[in-house]
Amino acid sequence: ALKNGDVVSIKGKYSYYEKKSQHQLANGTIISHEAGQGGGGSTDPEAIYSADFTASMCNFTIDDKNKPSEVEAVWSQNSQYGMVATAYVNSTNYAAESWLVSPVIDLASESKAFLTFEHAVNFFKDLETVKTEAVVYARVENGEWAELNGVKYPSRMSWTYASAGYLDLSAYAGKKMQIAFVYKSTEEKAGTWEIKNVSIVKESKESVEPEIPDGAITWEINNEVQTWDKISDETYGEGYSATVDGITVGFYKYNSTSNLRDPSTDPDHFRIYKNAAFKISSEKTLKEVILYSTESKYCVGLTSLEGDANGFTADTGSLTVKWTGSAKEIVAAATIAQVRVTKIVFVCE
Repeated sequence: ALKNGDVVSIKGKYSYYEKKSQHQLANGTIISHEAGQGGGGSTDPEAIYSADFTASMCNFTIDDKNKPSEVEAVWSQNSQYGMVATAYVNSTNYAAESWLVSPVIDLASESKAFLTFEHAVNFFKDLETVKTEAVVYARVENGEWAELNGVKYPSRMSWTYASAGYLDLSAYAGKKMQIAFVYKSTEEKAGTWEIKNVSIVKESKESVEPEIPDGAITWEINNEVQTWDKISDETYGEGYSATVDGITVGFYKYNSTSNLRDPSTDPDHFRIYKNAAFKISSEKTLKEVILYSTESKYCVGLTSLEGDANGFTADTGSLTVKWTGSAKEIVAAATIAQVRVTKIVFVCE
């Protein structure tokens, strides 16, 4: 049987109807079939195995250990959010346990391997509870399941995805194995766990956050800490800004084709859309600014517009975008792509 990720060659009569932009293959015959490990839609071209849950379930199966009849399905696949688990139905929390189990993954030719994925957690009792109700397991084929240690969870409950880090699969290298994502809930609280971009890779690319110098000012983006006001700038147009500890941060529509997003919509980050402007004004002279991004695709450099020509340089390994120089005001534009900022560190002279 054909599976997602298999490589297939088909011989037949191909036609293309330009008016309808329609492709057609008639009298097709499979002439070769190569089994693949990927679940379809590779998340990493160098991965040993990958599963893009926004495309499909990627041959994972669901094993419900405990599913109340009121809950039609604990796990569901979503084209935007990936695989989503919850036992909160019709405003009611249900006790449940459901396993999302991978197909057998062949690591026979590998000497080491690491599992990585992105996930978001929300509406669990608290972050400590998440660590026992959103868990990852592994086993050799037909063996006993063992919990994988070292999962990195998001720093707060929200719909913002974070990397789970790189989980060491050395114990399974040289063997065939499986992984499982295990969701649990109680009648007191049934959270939601979203997972996407699953990969098994040969090398760990664990991000290392830069050291924060003594005396630096740190903003964790949080609507309870910063008050964002709607403003207007003669040069950069409509925007939002907040002031804390003598530092004002603002982002503006400028040349962006996207409408500004109210920061209150995303309580743990703000968005600098492509070609939008980003401005920092400080009572003290700044010598370093570090923006922390939510995920690698939103970690890109910024081009200086005013104040200093250095610009902001991105490091996707540490999910940071960094500026160094000497200025009391910096203005830059997101000319490459959208940037999402979840924390800012300011180092002043």
